[in-house]
Amino acid sequence: MPGSNGNADYWDLKRNTQVKHDILSSYLLRWASILSGGQGGARRLAFHYVDGFAGRGRYRGGEPGSPLIAMEIGQDMYEHRGGNVRLNCYNVEQDPENFASLEKEVEEARPRYPSVEVSYFQGPFQEHSDEILRLIPESENTFVFIDPFGPKGVELDEVMRFLVRRRSEVFITFMSNYIGRFMTDAHKAGLVDAIFATDEWRDLVGLPATSQQTGAVELYGKQLQKKGLEMGKEMGKELYVLPIDVAFEDRSANQYHLIHVSQHPKGRLAMEDSVGKVKRLSTQEALFTLGPEIEQHALEALRANPQGVRALDLAGKVWFRSWHASWPTDIKEAIRTLESTGEAEVRTHNGRSRPRGGLEERDLVVLKGGR
Repeated sequence: MPGSNGNADYWDLKRNTQVKHDILSSYLLRWASILSGGQGGARRLAFHYVDGFAGRGRYRGGEPGSPLIAMEIGQDMYEHRGGNVRLNCYNVEQDPENFASLEKEVEEARPRYPSVEVSYFQGPFQEHSDEILRLIPESENTFVFIDPFGPKGVELDEVMRFLVRRRSEVFITFMSNYIGRFMTDAHKAGLVDAIFATDEWRDLVGLPATSQQTGAVELYGKQLQKKGLEMGKEMGKELYVLPIDVAFEDRSANQYHLIHVSQHPKGRLAMEDSVGKVKRLSTQEALFTLGPEIEQHALEALRANPQGVRALDLAGKVWFRSWHASWPTDIKEAIRTLESTGEAEVRTHNGRSRPRGGLEERDLVVLKGGR
């Protein structure tokens, strides 16, 4: 089929793609709920969904693609919030035949999702970024789904064009297997340089495939974080990176990665929850070994903030340095350990009586001293 690099069954829905869509669907629901103020929120809100590689709109077996999934969630949220939440979708597709199918499927779906606004852009994602950014007010929340079939489209500077805005986050399909192959092709070196915005990827050449893929994800995430901090007045903010390993169903040794990048600990926590609820997802393998360093990261953050840190914000300080630390286990346990050793105390946010070991996101964690 067109747009699939000659892969005739690309538009059959595979298990790994279903995993991706399940995570996307779960997260968009959580994202919209958080932004609209929780279960009781009545604040009027417009939020924006950018699908950089929107595809045909529907798979050969009739399953909805990401543009239709987003529309359904947008309409559900509009109805659930009494009309106070509206979704604007921006669908980009390069291949002409896929684009025609996309328009057809979306237009047929419009009567079911009347509150959702949809704009179409035919051509490469990179060529439409400026136009899309002009259409989205900088003060409004934006979720960008970058889901290319190959490595093009995830170039670091391109991704940062969206992340420079404080209310934007991205969800990237990072084809680490393809990128690894390109590392040994002299003709692709320029593209690989653009993906990472550094030549440090050359240190990964010659590593075993799994180590090379993991190293590529680690380097890419660290480069995103570095760029975020370097942007000074424009941004100068920590980015929270969560890589997710996804195995192909027919090639168990071959993986790509999903990479979620948010600018608020709530977004990072919501994605962790969404990944955990996707039943089809195979066991995740952490890129880093977790251990006592989680407590050390938390302790360093408390020392830098003697007035105390809200528990979820403290988690953000940890996540910036240890991507796979889990909120319900690793981070909460680290705070409890610091409390038990007398190095920190927890003050409840509402003066409530605190059950033994209980910890809520808004509780204040304060440094007491140390060993």
